[in-house]
Amino acid sequence: MTRFRIGGWALVTLSALMLLLCIRDELRGSTKPRFRRGGGLLQEPIVKSVDPGTFRNAMSVNWVISLGPGVLGLFLFSLIKSQESLDPLSPDFKSPAASEDWNNKAEK
Repeated sequence: MTRFRIGGWALVTLSALMLLLCIRDELRGSTKPRFRRGGGLLQEPIVKSVDPGTFRNAMSVNWVISLGPGVLGLFLFSLIKSQESLDPLSPDFKSPAASEDWNNKAEK
């Protein structure tokens, strides 16, 4: 589970860095599209003052792509939490047999 925790933190950190880059692009008024049809290595920047509609569309895509790794990291954390409650060697394990024994001892 430790590897999954490290992976979750890496995804959340990556998402935070990508969000910071989006904030920087919004403040500068210039961005490079992360994905474009036809791709190519040399993508020209999109400037807000020259083409505001295309800039807004490119930034919307950048914002959504930036949130993806964070959502995946949070999903990984929830998966880890649910698996720890099922692991008999984990301190968070809730054994049905143990709770029944406790109830029987309490009744006596």
